[in-house]
Amino acid sequence: MDGFGPVIGVGLVLLLVYIVLSVFRVIKEYERVVILQLGKFKSVRGPGFVIVIPVLEQAVKVDLREKFLDIPAQTAITKDNASINIDFLVYYRITDPSRAVLKVENVERASANIATTTLRAVIGDI
Repeated sequence: MDGFGPVIGVGLVLLLVYIVLSVFRVIKEYERVVILQLGKFKSVRGPGFVIVIPVLEQAVKVDLREKFLDIPAQTAITKDNASINIDFLVYYRITDPSRAVLKVENVERASANIATTTLRAVIGDI
């Protein structure tokens, strides 16, 4: 029975190291962390050193840098029934991390869908 003492001690030390590492997070200048406490919005934190309480809080990282989406070629019809094939890029940037996490399931897909719909509407008016 005495042979298991060091094994249990090493296991407890490893568990403690894991808990400590999961509590402390370093958030980069271009990131923010949306904190959900028991599933409810609590705050937006970062950049810098952030403490997240395991089990009680969930941290969702959000990148605030400008990104682009390469939308595949779209065929749109103008007002005079001419068919146009358009290839375009969409640039977007998240300005409100909490809304990006809480209001939209997939920001990239939502941005692409809005851009495509808007493009078709604008081309339809030409």
